Amino acid sequence: MIAGGDLDMLSLEAVARGLVACNGRKRGGNSMAMPWRRNPPRLGLALGGGGARGGIHIGVLKVLEREGIAIGGVAGTSIGALIGAMYAVSRSATAIEHRLHEYLESDLFRKARFNFMAETSTETRFGILRRIASFIKKEFIITLALSRPYLISKEHLLENLGFFIPDVRIDDLDVPFAAVATDLETGEEVVIRRGSLLQAVYASCTYPGVVEAARWAGRLLVDGGVVSMVPVRAARQLGADVVVAVNAERCIGESIEGLSGIEILFRADDIMGAELTRYQTEDAEVLIHPGAGEDRWYDFQKMPQYVSMGEKAAHERIGEIRMALDEKTSSPVVLSVRRMLRGGRSRGRLR
Repeated sequence: MIAGGDLDMLSLEAVARGLVACNGRKRGGNSMAMPWRRNPPRLGLALGGGGARGGIHIGVLKVLEREGIAIGGVAGTSIGALIGAMYAVSRSATAIEHRLHEYLESDLFRKARFNFMAETSTETRFGILRRIASFIKKEFIITLALSRPYLISKEHLLENLGFFIPDVRIDDLDVPFAAVATDLETGEEVVIRRGSLLQAVYASCTYPGVVEAARWAGRLLVDGGVVSMVPVRAARQLGADVVVAVNAERCIGESIEGLSGIEILFRADDIMGAELTRYQTEDAEVLIHPGAGEDRWYDFQKMPQYVSMGEKAAHERIGEIRMALDEKTSSPVVLSVRRMLRGGRSRGRLR
């Protein structure tokens, strides 16, 4: 007899599997028949917005590739839609990373207006003349934002997006893909799963007030991050059994001393967005959220440094991802034993 205290996870699972096999033989059935078995579970990625911090998504994809974990679908918001679309086309994280480096060295990037905005935020570190120049640039941008519905035209952003993805149909992709946008009139989440890949990603990336809103099927769409920063529900709609949610947003725990009125307003908006995202990602089996870094969304020059951050965070969650996938194919008896050993937790996101 085996003492209860000597039972570990593996021995309990072995006992559970033996009981199930014996039960099958007693019923006269095929001892190899396992009615709970299903097709291999499909893993879906929900890649969130975050601008330059989207390099985290590339790092996560690199680790999943390295570990041989198949991706059965990708839903993305904003930069997550772009990275997800690139993966759905190339199925190679290495190719995505290589293309990113090419873009950052290109004339197209040097002429991009979000690069101009990044320069205005970094120049405040330098001497008085540079600070004056930065102030003038910021005032110019603010004046434009107050007098125009957008700062970056559709043609300009489409040109930049076209550097990364071809104008193919989503329906023709080998990897199921969805881009998430927001209906500016109704406030509804819009999940785009058909039509032009380039136009779908554009709709998901139309940062309100910065990029010209998108027209799609009679709707006026803006960035999906307004209502779904990390599109877990969209990943489920693609048929995912296990959803790995990747939140590329920074944590909101930085110092609040010395904030201006407008910065306090932005801070309040960050808090609301973080709470909405926390609620929406509760339905994901695994959450990857490095949360570090203070860079602005438009500081794309720093995007590569977030790739390694994503790799590290994904590597720390590999065990949980494999467990979540395995739970979808294990028998009810084995699952009950596991849950008992984990303190009786029957469901919920893995930590």
